[in-house]
Amino acid sequence: MHRVIKDIEKGKLIYDIVSTDIVSMGQKCALVVLHTDPETIMKSPKYQKISDFIKDHNIKIDVSCASSPVTKEEILDTITKGNTTVEDLQEVLKSAEEKCKENYYSGVGIIVNLQEKNIPYVIGTCGRLFLGVRELMEELKNAKIDLYIASGDSTRNLMNLANYLDIPKDKVFSVATPKIKENIIKELKKRYKIVIMVGNGINDLLAIKAADIGILTIQQAEKTPAILCKEADVIIKNIYEVLDIVLQVDRT
Repeated sequence: MHRVIKDIEKGKLIYDIVSTDIVSMGQKCALVVLHTDPETIMKSPKYQKISDFIKDHNIKIDVSCASSPVTKEEILDTITKGNTTVEDLQEVLKSAEEKCKENYYSGVGIIVNLQEKNIPYVIGTCGRLFLGVRELMEELKNAKIDLYIASGDSTRNLMNLANYLDIPKDKVFSVATPKIKENIIKELKKRYKIVIMVGNGINDLLAIKAADIGILTIQQAEKTPAILCKEADVIIKNIYEVLDIVLQVDRT
């Protein structure tokens, strides 16, 4: 995944930074996912306030992560008070897509500071699947492995991904915070003898620790936090290595 963050106050684009790190720096900050498509963003008036953009297009929002408990009502109130515009969303989305040619999914989010009552950052994300993922999913399904997807990404992007990979929608969890991912793993462990978690980012840390086998892939170009490498049971450089690991597990 390629991520571009704009510091609204400085008017500066930031690359190669983890959005959750920014959220954790504030006492009451939240990363908010906007459930909309790139076309709607790019066609909207650039000077329109984000609050009006959300209202006019009836855009749903969800909290991907927060430094402390927050409600959607608090978030919407903060967004209304902010002066951030659609142009800011357009800028980060365009920049992210330029960094990721032939992307499979893209989207935007905002970081709100409920204490300061503003939107200090907007985020554009863009990514593509690892080569061979679809074939890997088919191999795993042929081996009678149940597959689930949990991500902090938007419902729109994940449903498109689920359709592409032929994974049932009831096994897809969108806008999943690190804690939600951990809880998903714990619930699955009540139903299955062995639960394997495959992740590649700091948001996956709790789930990797909770799984019977936590697999960390470092196939992506982003720098991997040391704590992830420490907690993972297995580190792989190619996503297809998952198949051999799974097939070696005793499921009897």
